[in-house]
Amino acid sequence: MSASAARSISSAQLTIDSSMPVGMPGCPPEMPAKESLSFGKTFSPHMLRCHYVKDGGGWQSPEIVPFQNIHLSPAASSLHYGLQCFEGMKAYKTLDDEDDIRLFRPDMNMRRLKDSMARLAKPGADFDSQELIDCIGKLVRLGEDRLHPMRPTGLRLRFQ
Repeated sequence: MSASAARSISSAQLTIDSSMPVGMPGCPPEMPAKESLSFGKTFSPHMLRCHYVKDGGGWQSPEIVPFQNIHLSPAASSLHYGLQCFEGMKAYKTLDDEDDIRLFRPDMNMRRLKDSMARLAKPGADFDSQELIDCIGKLVRLGEDRLHPMRPTGLRLRFQ
């Protein structure tokens, strides 16, 4: 695959590993009672990874994997200089239709993420926003049992 072909995130290249994580704090293998779900304490059993390889062709194929620790190089600029982008979004079920899951203003989140990446001179800020939103939608559908239509918490998504 050429560098230009791998440059943008592609939801068509998304791979999904729907197996459940084992032994991860905050991520029980069985769904807790919806009333006990708590922000910052109960996590979705899956996460979306989108790797960018500066010298290796840009954005790699996105993947949904079981919740796990992330690995950082000791040379990561975010550890030394605090250079990182942080953005969040909320997903929720509507009261009218429990099968209807909405992302709260994903276009605005993508714009802020791209702006932050450009300001920090991070490579890959030219990704296709809709492709990433499509990947996020598939992640949310995989964890939709964690959404409760009567609770205002929804599912909070964090991008780093």
